[in-house]
Amino acid sequence: MELFGEDLVFRKDGDNLEIVVSGKSYKVDRVVRAFPQTQSEEYISFLDRFGHEVGLLESTDGMDKDSKTALLDHLKQVYFVPTIEEILSVETTGTTSKWTVVTDDGERVFQVLGRESLDGEKPPLIRVTDADGRRYQISNYWKLDKESRATILELLPDKILKWRLVAR
Repeated sequence: MELFGEDLVFRKDGDNLEIVVSGKSYKVDRVVRAFPQTQSEEYISFLDRFGHEVGLLESTDGMDKDSKTALLDHLKQVYFVPTIEEILSVETTGTTSKWTVVTDDGERVFQVLGRESLDGEKPPLIRVTDADGRRYQISNYWKLDKESRATILELLPDKILKWRLVAR
């Protein structure tokens, strides 16, 4: 269903999400951006609990102020990626590891399933995905303190090390 801002009301009550379109209410399980990097307020999809699209909002233009604010605040929470500033410990068991880190949003403890959960495609940035699918980032591996760098050295994507050699 194609949605237009002037016809849409977005509500969030705790964990419950709902959209109202022309007076008809729809329960929503997830809200996702089609283009989160380039068009953060356009092409927003509302999905039901089965992952089926309830509707696609082309633009937030025309939405009432409260609905737009609630929607954008919700999306900000969904797409927030904490930056890891210090790695306190990594305890490895088999291929999984338990990380204790300090982020720009406080201390976090999470599981990493393996080396492939660290994405080093854009050195010196490293993106880390935990076992629950939450994302974290290390904005510049080489600017971490010496102890933090040593703690994850064995898990480090090859491109990070190669980038350092080329950058010198």
